[in-house]
Amino acid sequence: MCSKKSGFLFYGKMEISIALVLCKENPVEKVIRSLPQENKRVRYVLPEEAEKLRVTLPAWLKPIVIVACQTGLRRGNLAKLTISQLNFTVNRFIVGRTKNGDPIGISMTSIVRKTLLDVIGIRKVMSPYVFCDEQGKPHSPNKVSIAFKRACRRAKVENLRLHDLRHDFATLMLRKTKNLVDVQHAMGHKDSRMTLRYAHLLPDDLRGAYEAIDNQGTASVFSRFLHGKEDEKGLQAATP
Repeated sequence: MCSKKSGFLFYGKMEISIALVLCKENPVEKVIRSLPQENKRVRYVLPEEAEKLRVTLPAWLKPIVIVACQTGLRRGNLAKLTISQLNFTVNRFIVGRTKNGDPIGISMTSIVRKTLLDVIGIRKVMSPYVFCDEQGKPHSPNKVSIAFKRACRRAKVENLRLHDLRHDFATLMLRKTKNLVDVQHAMGHKDSRMTLRYAHLLPDDLRGAYEAIDNQGTASVFSRFLHGKEDEKGLQAATP
């Protein structure tokens, strides 16, 4: 069986053949559609799990976890975060650029601002990096992931990865704002379908949306007749 990468390469060649009228359809298209799609896993931190992790997380890792949960940043961005990227005047920081060259800006919540200031203020080593060790070197992404995994093991929290803090951020923002577009922009999703994976977590939160349209619009017009005398006469006349 060919790999997914090989399949896409062959798919591209067949598309060129179609353009050159060498064949009428792409025989690889059905195979590509049958390949496994991107992992739809959504795992966030439960309140009781957060209480357990609060005890088992090492001191140097707690600030990283706080910022991750409040920004949705990936571990690579957190590890490479430098002081020069932070702007405490406008409470924002830049973590990179898009393919178009546009800067990716992250807004600081009050807890993120306080956490970053505390981390920078209490350390005794000079370093351009926000999260660094005693030698001023940045914590590697793997080191952060392994430390988080060990903390989860000590806390007996199962099936939770460092990357899931990104899902935790998205879930919290969606529950509080109920705005998928805001979550999409905050997560940096180019495709809205990636953001929709979180929508199923909000069945109860959507109840208010249904209540807002209750007896409104087109249905309300028909409802007045359905429960009125005019419609009762019509129903009686239509009864055989």
